Amino acid sequence: QEKTMLEKKVADEIESRKQQMDKFKAQLGKALEAKQAADRKVDQAIAAEKRAVENAARQVEQEKTMLEKKVADEIESRKQQMDKFKAQLGKALEAKQAADRKVDQAIAAEKRAVENAARQVEQEKTMLE
Repeated sequence: QEKTMLEKKVADEIESRKQQMDKFKAQLGKALEAKQAADRKVDQAIAAEKRAVENAARQVEQEKTMLEKKVADEIESRKQQMDKFKAQLGKALEAKQAADRKVDQAIAAEKRAVENAARQVEQEKTMLE
């Protein structure tokens, strides 16, 4: 009877860990989706900025002889925009790295918890034998 209770306890613990792991997998999935959405936004912003820079470069080339001062002002404006964009990209990268660290920490914590549970199950099994 004690063995049956212990086996049920072990089975319950395993089921609990499975549910925790499923929940964790779902959270990881959401985190991955969020990261991918952020990556898409960054890619779209980069593409938009690239198009803007390419268009500006063509326009500058066409107007260069007549509007050198205007071109110089536009280049400065674009530089400031690019600096701002780079700063935003830096912040996005830092946020991504922080999120990655949190995910890594959560994975490590879950791994430790599962290993501890496995050791506990193994100890209880040894005690039962």
